[in-house]
Amino acid sequence: MNIACDTVAPGIRMIAETYGAELRDASARDLPLFLVGIDPSDKIELNATWRQNWEQELYASLIHSDHAYLAQLPGHEGHVLFGAYADRELAQAAQVWMLRTRSFTASMRAHGTTSDCLRLQSAVVGVLRLFVRQYGTVFNFFPASQTRTIRWLRLCGMNAIGRSDRDTGFVVCGAGAGFAKLAANPLVWNDYLGDLAQ
Repeated sequence: MNIACDTVAPGIRMIAETYGAELRDASARDLPLFLVGIDPSDKIELNATWRQNWEQELYASLIHSDHAYLAQLPGHEGHVLFGAYADRELAQAAQVWMLRTRSFTASMRAHGTTSDCLRLQSAVVGVLRLFVRQYGTVFNFFPASQTRTIRWLRLCGMNAIGRSDRDTGFVVCGAGAGFAKLAANPLVWNDYLGDLAQ
């Protein structure tokens, strides 16, 4: 854990208890679950980074995170992996991420009730608020073609902004006091997307 005053972990555990989710700290030993069974749409998003290699991006996201958790929801197969890590170049900002296994997505589509979906959304909103409180601003980049993901993130309270000076095919989603300024900074786009931001 890279943050001296960790207020996130207790809050996340409280959210997990509230929604009956099984939760534990994630580590590199959890990578095989996702290397074999990652949801295809999440693989697309991981490939759409400057690394252009979803396996390397998955590994980097996990090992660099200040907070990373593996969760299972009651009554559903599969796993959700999520976390956040402070951007060392930006003041009071962190990249947040969440990945699912194929089996989790299939289980939610086959058996998920409206109540299940609302509980998941409420849990994500709670986690995002904790991360914003800890870091100030949270964000991540997504291909603009991932309209379902972006729409869902908006429902969870995040904003989605495209690059103002050119069409890159990406949007940055985020929340917090400094998000609009971060989204308008071309250096942030270049840093996270590399040649893809050009």
